[in-house]
Amino acid sequence: FDRIIFNFPCVASSIGDASADGQNAELESNRALLIAFFARAHALLAPGGEVHVAHKTKGAFRQWGVLDLAAKGAPALKYQGR
Repeated sequence: FDRIIFNFPCVASSIGDASADGQNAELESNRALLIAFFARAHALLAPGGEVHVAHKTKGAFRQWGVLDLAAKGAPALKYQGR
């Protein structure tokens, strides 16, 4: 693939409340999801391909450390972001 895009990744909340987003309760599961995603996406990219992840940056979402997770999942990729 030339580009792989993952918009607003998040595991399903295990809290049981449909209105709960589970950000704090599911933090480690969300981190594991992204590490696995980056590793698999890297394996599927064409030379010069790009991975894009759209993600919130306020509140609990800042705790995810998306760029750090990308580096863990696919250390050979180059990273940039905010």
